[in-house]
Amino acid sequence: MKLGIHIPLEFFTPNQAVQAAQVVEAAGLDHVVVNDHLRLPEGPHINEAWTVLASMGAVTDRIRLGPCVTPLPLRHPYLLAKMATTLDHLTGGRLILGVGAGWHREEFEWAGVPFLPHSKRLAQTEEAIQLLRSYWTEAVTTFQGDYYQIQDAVLEPKPIQAPYPPFFLGGGSINVLDLIARYGHGWMPFSPTVSGLRQRLDQLDAMLVNYGRKLEDLEIIPNILLQFGHSKQEARQGLPKWGTPLSENRVILGTPADCLKRIHEYVDAGATHLALRLVQPDEIKQAITLITQEIVPNL
Repeated sequence: MKLGIHIPLEFFTPNQAVQAAQVVEAAGLDHVVVNDHLRLPEGPHINEAWTVLASMGAVTDRIRLGPCVTPLPLRHPYLLAKMATTLDHLTGGRLILGVGAGWHREEFEWAGVPFLPHSKRLAQTEEAIQLLRSYWTEAVTTFQGDYYQIQDAVLEPKPIQAPYPPFFLGGGSINVLDLIARYGHGWMPFSPTVSGLRQRLDQLDAMLVNYGRKLEDLEIIPNILLQFGHSKQEARQGLPKWGTPLSENRVILGTPADCLKRIHEYVDAGATHLALRLVQPDEIKQAITLITQEIVPNL
């Protein structure tokens, strides 16, 4: 079981996020991921993920880094392949690539990108994954799909990680699980309940058999909000006020002992890693100290 940190860029300035990544690396944790949005329902105040990830990569040496998750339909696959390859080289092969279909209509509209119905966005996402893999493994890519038509495209250099950086799918629908079973190195669900995680992993396990794969070959990295406090109530009160509050069974709150108990529940449900989402920049050092001293030794 490995722990990493999710840094939400609507709460952290770029400099705070980069400094937090250095704290995570010094603490010996596994990874840092950031959310990739151009805007959120609460508004446009959020920093751009890939620029921040590049800055993190330049000042760290060991931790894995990546988006959690990048909406594939929001950028052309060739552009994203170039961005991801560059980050993989910058970090010496530490990129982990969380991808999804996207869900926030307004950020697509503001970027001038069509926001298709969910089933079509998933189909577009699958084509994008196929293209990314081709760009990274083939000398020349020609592709004729419903959403992308590419003729004789060349992408160089190739990523450091061979054959390409690992893919982690976000989302939780049955169709997303099918994409994971066919293409994914793992799954990055956002704030699942323990019971929901267990149920979906049972379904994913059955799907993987159809493709000659096994669940134990995948990394399961739920993204879960964590907030320490002297009690669960105090921890809840310490959270910023935004949007619709997450229900108690989708977060990790309270004393280190409370949080450790919840983390064990996710591990028992099938999580191999956790991306613990910390939303208070001023408390990041204290929170990571508690994680390394009170949580990690007891996993």
